[in-house]
Amino acid sequence: MIPQRVHDFVAKRFSTVKVKSKAKNTVESSSFDLLRASVNTIVAGILIASGTSLKLPLSTTRVTFMVAMGTSLADRAWGRESAVYRVSGVLTVIGGWFFTAIIAFTAAFIIANILNWGGVAGMIIALAVALFIVIKTNFFSRRQIEKQSIKDEFDLKATHTGENILDKCNSTIINVTESVSKLYSSGINALIRENRKKMKIVVKEVNELSQFTKKLKYDLYPTLKKIEAEHIEAGQFYVQILDYLREVTHCLEFIVQPIYEHLDNNHPSLIPEQIKDMEDLSELIKSYFGEIVKIMRKKSFKDLNKLISKKRFIPDHHYNSRTDNQVNYLNC
Repeated sequence: MIPQRVHDFVAKRFSTVKVKSKAKNTVESSSFDLLRASVNTIVAGILIASGTSLKLPLSTTRVTFMVAMGTSLADRAWGRESAVYRVSGVLTVIGGWFFTAIIAFTAAFIIANILNWGGVAGMIIALAVALFIVIKTNFFSRRQIEKQSIKDEFDLKATHTGENILDKCNSTIINVTESVSKLYSSGINALIRENRKKMKIVVKEVNELSQFTKKLKYDLYPTLKKIEAEHIEAGQFYVQILDYLREVTHCLEFIVQPIYEHLDNNHPSLIPEQIKDMEDLSELIKSYFGEIVKIMRKKSFKDLNKLISKKRFIPDHHYNSRTDNQVNYLNC
């Protein structure tokens, strides 16, 4: 609705072209930071001085903060990258101001009425409640509830042979690999579609998978104690498998957590080239995990060399088919 001439005039005010200084007879760039600092200082000073002269209970910190937010909004410093932090900062400051007063008033009102109506008994009850809250907060740790998304199939009371160690490894690798493949694909899709709710579920499921592999490592020692002596070599392979699975879930956590933070803070969406890169890489990794599961289910390892070649092919193909700019972005 605003005429184009007005748009052009405002845009010129933000031009960063070199300007000639009359005083020094030199050419220099516009100093927006110095201008913003000057405006912040002057406006904040005027507001604080005016409020003080009117005997208003001003907070100099909050006045200065709100002036800085206003000038940054006016000079186009509020982009999608930083807007969520600025808005949350404003709401935190304003909310803290009002809620502190409301909570203090309400708490004082309730306690005063308890002491007024309850007398000595009310005072004893109030002290008991306060003491209970202090003890509970500082001396009792909150109960940690760990959800196990995949059932552990080992009976720790049984004696294990090399055969059921192998079966256990097979089953665990298949379950974890299928879960990792599914969660990785879901995370990439949520990033592409900017689906924050879906990404929050993915992060929760990844944490549960990580807790499962962590529990497997905790149960390692009692499991190894139950292995028959002639099958002790199978136990060594089981230890290695658990280390690898734990490492895989760690890597998945390092992938999904930054994606969730990106979506939670409403950062800019991916450009089409980046989306295509993500989709191609996701398909290659999904296919690779599928081949692992297929081999483990069949228990036939004749195609293992092909799988290793495919693993080496994924990063080589993904980088060699990109331009220099795309490779620099992917490296970042």
